[in-house]
Amino acid sequence: MSTLGKVLAVFNVLAAIAFLVVAAMDYYSRQSWAYSHFRHELALHGLPIDPQDDSWRLPGRSISAAFGRDANKDLFPPNGGPATQEDEVRGTATAMKQGVDGAADINAKRAIIAEHLLPELSRAEERDEVLRELLALKDQAGVDALMNRFNGIAERALNPRADREARRRAIADFLYNFEYSAERHARVERVVGLEQYVAAAERHVVRLRDMIARDQRVMADEQTSFVAQYQGTLPELTILGDQLKALQDKLIEQKDLVQKHTALRNARQAEVNTLNTQLAEAKQSVARERAALAGIQRELFAVQQDVAEAQARNQQLERELRNKESGK
Repeated sequence: MSTLGKVLAVFNVLAAIAFLVVAAMDYYSRQSWAYSHFRHELALHGLPIDPQDDSWRLPGRSISAAFGRDANKDLFPPNGGPATQEDEVRGTATAMKQGVDGAADINAKRAIIAEHLLPELSRAEERDEVLRELLALKDQAGVDALMNRFNGIAERALNPRADREARRRAIADFLYNFEYSAERHARVERVVGLEQYVAAAERHVVRLRDMIARDQRVMADEQTSFVAQYQGTLPELTILGDQLKALQDKLIEQKDLVQKHTALRNARQAEVNTLNTQLAEAKQSVARERAALAGIQRELFAVQQDVAEAQARNQQLERELRNKESGK
């Protein structure tokens, strides 16, 4: 081979190496751009509904096939998260059940259910009904009934018979309403995507406005009813007020009488106490006099005995004297 041929061969080898380097760089850049595009699509549309979801991919290429472990960890640092939106719904329902089962008592269970179930209810009438059930909650049977209602909402969000867009909306609403915290909503935004997250927020605002309007109507109706009832009860209130005033006046009179009778009773009680004292003293005096009289009676009885004995001796002496006078 001539020198020119050798030089050309070396240039060909260097050109091939340069081509391979450029091709590798191009491939790497393409892969980076493709991954960046995929991540932006994930941020916009969220996770796939299920493993077969290919909504925004080429036909036959599912989202899950491109959503590997690294992408999952990038989206849910540091340990990764759910692979599909269905997984997130099931995980949320499981976490809810574990939280309620692990609560210390009925009051703690009531607080957890109220925090997560009430926001899931789209109608004010449903909220009123659940609030009544929560206030009456007293045993595990009531807890199970409320949890069945929550699980029913989760199952409707997972409805496999609905089309994917309807399922996306239902899942976004379920996850958006489950908990109001910045950390939770940042996760929900990554799961359902910005489109559905914003749409869920808008639907939630509409529902809240409807509930506010309904509450305002109910308040207006109740106010009107109250005013009508109040106007109807004014005459009765006037009569009752007059009766109350008359009774209050009578009560004042009765209180005055009670005070007077109390004073009289206290005076009589003082007299009774004085008379009882005098009676006790008189009883003591009578007892002393009775004791003295008993002593006098004993002395009199002794004197009477002496007199009787003296009379008996006088009679005996008289008989003896008569006998001597008669010479007998």
